[in-house]
Amino acid sequence: MSNLIQKYFDKSANKNPKKIACVFNDEKISYQDLLSYSNQLACELKKYGVKQGDRVCFCLYKSINSIKSILGILKADSIYVPLDAFSPEKRMKKIVKDCKPRVLICDNNTQDIASRIAPRSIKIINLDKDKKKIKNQPKEHNEYKNSSSDLAYIFYTSGSTGEPKGVMITHRNLIECADWSVGELNITSKDILSSHPPFHFDLSTFDICACFKAGATLAIIPEKLSVFPAALLEYIESHKITILNAVPSLFSYLAKSGVLDKSRIPLVKKVFFNGEVFPTKYLSQWMKTFSKKEFINMYGPTEATVQCSFYRIKKIPKNLKKPVPIGKACSDAEIFAITNKGKKVKKGEQGELYISGACLSQGYWSNKEKTDEAFIQNPFNKEKEIVYKTGDLVYLNKQADYEFLGRIDHQIKNMGYRIDLGEIEAAMYSIPYIKDAVVVAYTEENTHILGFVVLSSQLNQEKIKTDLEKIIPKYMIPHKFFIIKNLPKTSTGKIDRVLLKKKYASKK
Repeated sequence: MSNLIQKYFDKSANKNPKKIACVFNDEKISYQDLLSYSNQLACELKKYGVKQGDRVCFCLYKSINSIKSILGILKADSIYVPLDAFSPEKRMKKIVKDCKPRVLICDNNTQDIASRIAPRSIKIINLDKDKKKIKNQPKEHNEYKNSSSDLAYIFYTSGSTGEPKGVMITHRNLIECADWSVGELNITSKDILSSHPPFHFDLSTFDICACFKAGATLAIIPEKLSVFPAALLEYIESHKITILNAVPSLFSYLAKSGVLDKSRIPLVKKVFFNGEVFPTKYLSQWMKTFSKKEFINMYGPTEATVQCSFYRIKKIPKNLKKPVPIGKACSDAEIFAITNKGKKVKKGEQGELYISGACLSQGYWSNKEKTDEAFIQNPFNKEKEIVYKTGDLVYLNKQADYEFLGRIDHQIKNMGYRIDLGEIEAAMYSIPYIKDAVVVAYTEENTHILGFVVLSSQLNQEKIKTDLEKIIPKYMIPHKFFIIKNLPKTSTGKIDRVLLKKKYASKK
């Protein structure tokens, strides 16, 4: 086992240098060329003062440049922090302010954004404008200074206070993820893995790490194809993808679009999904259409490095109202649930899920308070052992597989993103004409985010939506707004969210 995740890439590059490492549309790059470029970028970063433990942000649209940046940053012994180039600049500025990067990487497409979000103290490298300087750097790399316990990346997720939280993931976390993925799921150098999630979403690290560990090829799927079902299937076919990994929202969208046919995507052998609940009726449709493909449900919060449990779906589900189980723990994790009486759940019982093991994050960057709330001492172990309190309610069935029941708090999964409803509410309250606001999630076939607002002046939904888009990403914007006179309260004075959900359901 390696002690640094980029060493897996180095090993695959040295073993098969001419093999294609990564493709994006018609652009391709070999393992050897990607190795040389990432080494050169690492040298350029060091020339800019980047040293061990420094953070380096990159703000890029989906492309091979993103993969070059990730590898270059890791090879500079530093920590990569991806920024969503489609996100509001206010949010990106918060992330930059919090992680304090030494350098921000961009290209010509994102230069203007980078200039606006980076303070003068942060140096900017433009991969297009600085191309010659990077190419003049040595193609060979010196010894790495990092150890497996050092951070590899920080991914920012939604926070209840309106401030994004930076989840810290180490090289050891990623190595364990790669080892389990390649071994358990039988990923080989002959495979071509899809890369559908954006690179600021933790699911993307599964594709990257598993691919480079196995010496396979990574096929990056352009963002725009997610709304063109037929074109997306054509892309999968033309790039000869063998392993398809994405969020259930995408698979559901394809199923509803009517493009699924048993003659399509013939080279895909395995279908993985993660990030949220896959509506069973659409999963069933996929399995009926592609009866010879393997389907695996994976579960895991960002704090557990992509996944901590998995479930092989061997039969087409008969009960379309019940999600498939999230299964049993991966080899790098231990999962257990605790009842509301403080005891471990037995078969037939439900409780809150806890996670421990080599997959577990070190906590939240520069946020000890939130870290101490979520990462706690294992109550069943007298020796020191940290476990992550997920806030997910699960049920342990007769087969000893866990089934996901929902969130205990107000966090949800939508389009694969973990969203804290409190962050949306905080954003809404920051708008002057909104007096009161509450956000609830209503789940039927899909999750719908509903915003209930009390306004100080007469405005329509589009105005609220337009103003919110300046503060939070589009995937956090409520699907529908209800303008009401007062927020209903419970007998204890709290906002009655249950009543709001009932009112919405009754209007459908």
